[in-house]
Amino acid sequence: MSEDFHVFVHHKRGHILLKTSKILDREERSEYLLSVGLCCQTCSSSDRVVAKVASLTVYVLDTNDHDPTFHSGDVKITLDDATALRSVVYKVNAVDTDSGKNAELIYFGIPKNGSFYVVPKTGDILLVDSILSLATPVKFSVFAKDHGWPSRTSQNLEIEINPRQWPAAPASQASKLSSGLPRKSRSLLEPENTAIINVSEDAGVGSVVMNLNSARFQTATFELVYPDSENAPVTVSRDSGDLVIARRLDRETEPVVWITVKIQDKRAQICCLEPSHLNISPSRMLDCQAYLFN
Repeated sequence: MSEDFHVFVHHKRGHILLKTSKILDREERSEYLLSVGLCCQTCSSSDRVVAKVASLTVYVLDTNDHDPTFHSGDVKITLDDATALRSVVYKVNAVDTDSGKNAELIYFGIPKNGSFYVVPKTGDILLVDSILSLATPVKFSVFAKDHGWPSRTSQNLEIEINPRQWPAAPASQASKLSSGLPRKSRSLLEPENTAIINVSEDAGVGSVVMNLNSARFQTATFELVYPDSENAPVTVSRDSGDLVIARRLDRETEPVVWITVKIQDKRAQICCLEPSHLNISPSRMLDCQAYLFN
C-alpha cells in the first residue's frame, strides 16, 4: 500500500474504505497500483499479510491548478515597413502542465491595435495593416488562457515591433535602372524617392505586398499595363490599388520582374508608376524597388 493512502474497514458493514493521506498532484504522479491484503490487527508489516483481498488502480484526475507559461522572454522585433500584409511576423507559444481541456490554450493581445492580430488557436502574430511611414514602435502584450474551469491566464508577454524604413536609393542608382526605358506621363513622386519592399519568396498567393493608392487622387483606378496579366507574377486591384501576388515566386527562375502600372483619376488625369523593379535577393527575400518618373 502506498504512503499516499490509508485503508479502513467499516466497523459494522465490513466495507473497505480507501482514503488519501495527502493532497495528490497529477503532474507528480498520475496513477497508483495498490494491493489490499488481510492480516491481524497487530501486524505492522506487509510481510504478515494472510490473504490478498484486492488489487486497485487509482487514476488521479487533473484539476486546473497550473497557469500557462511562456518560456521565452519579452520579444523585440525589427520589421520592414513594406512587409506583405497577412505575413506571420512572430509566433508565441505557451505551455500548460495540466491535461485535457485544462491544457488547451488560446492566445490574445492587449491592447488591440490595428496593425497586428494574434491568432487565438495558433499564437501567430499577423501583420494586418500597413506600417509604412510608421515612426514609433508598436507595443502590446500577449496572454495565453486555458479552457479549464475556472480558466487560468498566463503572465503577459511583452511584444515590441519596430518598423524599419528603407532609405531612398541614390539618384544615380535610379538613373541607372531607368536608362533605356521610355518615359511616361507625370509621376506621383520624384525619381529620387524609392520604395523598397521585402517580401518572402514563400509568400502565399493572394498576399498584398503593396498599396499604390495615392492621396493625390480622391478617386482613382489602377491598371497593370506591362507585362500582361497572364505573364505577371502580381495583379493590381483596379479600385484599391493593392499589389497582390498572383502566383508562386521563384528567384531561381525569375529573379527580376519589371511592371508598369497606370494610375488614372476618374476625372481623366493620368499618372504612371514605371518601372517597378522586383529583385529576389540571395537572402530569399523579394526586393521591390519602385521608381516613379516624369
